[in-house]
Amino acid sequence: MKQTNTEFKHIANDIDNERRSFLGKIARTLVLLLLGSFIGMLAINKRISSSKHGSCINNSICSRCKLKSTCIQPQAQSFRAVNNKKDINR
Repeated sequence: MKQTNTEFKHIANDIDNERRSFLGKIARTLVLLLLGSFIGMLAINKRISSSKHGSCINNSICSRCKLKSTCIQPQAQSFRAVNNKKDINR
């Protein structure tokens, strides 16, 4: 009987250790996902806000830029002016 009781405790400890290991892995995974999401949001927000505040996100190649209609960069303003003149002359 003593041997069975010892075996039961051993099995119970193994199950507890497996449960702790499993929950630890889940917790680490969640923390990494949250951290990655947070860093991604910061990177996206920085890219968007930098384009609003005057940093070019497209190496001053306005013709391929998605923000060319609202960009405040001098290059973009010149690009829009030239394109508006072309449209008027047509």
